[in-house]
Amino acid sequence: MQELFFRIQEMKKLYGTVFAPLLARSGSTQAEMNVLLFLANNPAYDTARDITERRHMAKSQVSVSVEALVERGLLERFYRPGNRKTIHLRPTPAARPLVEEGRRLQNRFGALLIAGFSRQEILRMASLIRRMQKNIDTALTAEKQGEALGQKALEQTEEWVASLRLGEEPE
Repeated sequence: MQELFFRIQEMKKLYGTVFAPLLARSGSTQAEMNVLLFLANNPAYDTARDITERRHMAKSQVSVSVEALVERGLLERFYRPGNRKTIHLRPTPAARPLVEEGRRLQNRFGALLIAGFSRQEILRMASLIRRMQKNIDTALTAEKQGEALGQKALEQTEEWVASLRLGEEPE
């Protein structure tokens, strides 16, 4: 399991490496690109709060990035009819080339991760990731509600995780 944590850090580094030429060319930061692509790829989640909650970025980082993108004409703020309280965000037409290139780089990053995997392996991995996400959602919901996280099931799994950390095969 510890290996997974190391690999996540390496994936973040690779993601940054893939995006570095575009960031240099566009004068954008990685945080700005993350905000812009999140909004372009998830139009139903169009507030700064959505970005902080779903992209797990710091509020200050989102705020600074949004301000920079608005100043550069790549993002606009707007209100929905009947609600002058919540500020919504969307990429402007001027952001389209940057968004298209960013999406292409996201695809390249994904391809780098799964290069050499068979279609069946990719489908299996996607299934396992969905199951992990369900576990994450369940655990976070339980934590918010102050509940124990399925103690009995966790005891067995924790034993397996511990054996994996020691390089042993779980029983």
